[in-house]
Amino acid sequence: MKNRTKRLLLGLGGIVVLGFASISWFIYYTLSPEEQEVWFFERDNVIETTLEWGRLDSLPASTQVLTVTKGGSIFTRGLRVSFTAPAEDIEGWLRQSPGSRVATQTTPSPGVRHFQITPGGGAAFAEVTVDDTQHRVTIYAYWS
Repeated sequence: MKNRTKRLLLGLGGIVVLGFASISWFIYYTLSPEEQEVWFFERDNVIETTLEWGRLDSLPASTQVLTVTKGGSIFTRGLRVSFTAPAEDIEGWLRQSPGSRVATQTTPSPGVRHFQITPGGGAAFAEVTVDDTQHRVTIYAYWS
C-alpha cells in the first residue's frame, strides 16, 4: 500500500509539472504581444492569412521569403511577411492584387513606396511597403 501511494503521488506531481509547463508555454507563445518568428508548421498558414487580410494575390514564383512573424494577444493578432523578388515580378504582383490596385500610395522616402490597403477577411488594418532599392516587400496586417 505504501509503494502504491508513493507512485500515485509521483504521478500526480508529474502531471502538475507538465500542466504548469504547458500553460506557461501557451501564455508566453500565444499571448505574447511582441512579434515572434512563426514555427515551420505555421508558416504557410500565416502567409496565406496575411495575403487574405491584405487582399493580395499569391506571392510571385520568384519570391524569396525572408521573415514570417506574428504577435498580439487574445484580443489582437498582427502578421508580418517580408520577401524579395525581381522588380518586374513585384510590379506585376502589385497590379494583380486587388488590395494594392486601389490602395492609397505614398512615398515616405526616396525608393520606398507605402500602400495603405482596405483590409479583407475581417482584418482591421493592412499595408504593403516596397523598398525599390532592395527589391524588398513587407506586408503587415492585423485583426482586432
